[in-house]
Amino acid sequence: MAEGIALPNSEQNLAQNSAQTDTQKGAKISAQYSAQPSLQNSAQKSIFRRILILFLVAFLGVVFLWFGVHSWKDYRYKETLRLNLRLNLQSFQEELLNASLPSDEILAQNGFVLAENFGTKNAKIIESFGDKNSGYQIVKSGREELFFIYTPINYMVLRALDNDRDFAVFDIFFCVLLGILALLFFFLNKALAPLNLLYSNLLNLKNGEFKILEIKSDYKEISRIQNAYNSAILRIKQLLGTREMFNKIFMHEMKTPLAKGAFYLKNAPSPQNQGNLARLFAQINEQLENFRLLESLVSSETVECEQMGFGEVFERTREKLNLRENDKICIDLERNFKIYGSAELWEICLKNLIENALNYSPNHEIKIYATHGAIVFENSGEPLAKDISSANGELELNWKLDKSVRHKSSSGYGFGLFIIQKTAILNGYEIAYSHENGVNFIKFIKSETEFA
Repeated sequence: MAEGIALPNSEQNLAQNSAQTDTQKGAKISAQYSAQPSLQNSAQKSIFRRILILFLVAFLGVVFLWFGVHSWKDYRYKETLRLNLRLNLQSFQEELLNASLPSDEILAQNGFVLAENFGTKNAKIIESFGDKNSGYQIVKSGREELFFIYTPINYMVLRALDNDRDFAVFDIFFCVLLGILALLFFFLNKALAPLNLLYSNLLNLKNGEFKILEIKSDYKEISRIQNAYNSAILRIKQLLGTREMFNKIFMHEMKTPLAKGAFYLKNAPSPQNQGNLARLFAQINEQLENFRLLESLVSSETVECEQMGFGEVFERTREKLNLRENDKICIDLERNFKIYGSAELWEICLKNLIENALNYSPNHEIKIYATHGAIVFENSGEPLAKDISSANGELELNWKLDKSVRHKSSSGYGFGLFIIQKTAILNGYEIAYSHENGVNFIKFIKSETEFA
């Protein structure tokens, strides 16, 4: 007998095997993705590197254009000076022959100014006109060009007026253009920086870290990515938590039938023993059917909803309840009170709600009535281990019960509360839970969505 009862202790082994199987599957999937050809990765291009290259090309293009405009303006300016020199050479020479110099105004009008201090060391003649007695020479001394105009009597040396003002407009324009390019590069990189954060979170997700992505961005595209990623993380957390809960509940529910089966098998064959085994297998089959329905309940997002009478659904549910002699159900609700949703889900919801209320109530009594169009379930007792109000959200709710909270769950999960909330949401109802003066109130309020 002791050996037969020891059989259900394999629950821990089943959990370990399940975890190992999931780990192996995850490793295979990870290996499949990591085994993709490296050529595909090498063919992919980094958007940040592409942006950097484009901005560098644009920046260098502007710099070269700036340099080109400078060179072109400088060339045109020098050509203008030489033309003015040729045109005014005769008048300048007449002034020199008269032992005088042209006025500063006339020189300035033609782009010249008298050169008082100048050096001719290492000077190079780049242009000359006239003979030894009269003419002009253009001499390049360092980076400066000097203009020598001479006659048999006198000579003068001119230099070009400073034309920085003419270049200032272009310099300001190109500086502003380069500044705009730099700002665009900075803001574009800042706007795309969340992609790096998303990539980092995805790498952490691969290692099993389910961290919510927190990005402060004013761009709706980034916000959409963030919301989609966070919704996926919450959904994954919910599915993993639900899977863990289902595994624990399944093994917990199978523990007693398996122990009984092991005990019956140890006994001598008899009609009574066969009847016990038949009832046991029927019980196991019923449990498996319930888990099949609950699995479809978890994976479902929507159900086909219809209108039905509460009394009809309650009568079908009452036949499935495991009531005791001292259990009392008080209904102050019209039989044809209309409810909406799936009848099958309502039966599952009512069964769990009523049985939990009767088990947790000290007087084993539950009241069901309607107020302002909402269905209210009332029973005395301690507050629920989890607040199942719809305002708390579905995905964020962790169904694993806190050990410090007083509860009667043998599995450590609020499985019945999970079923109640999930079925209500699928049927298009919101739940409002409250606990006042030692009494629990659970209200089912029809949401705004209308069902056919």
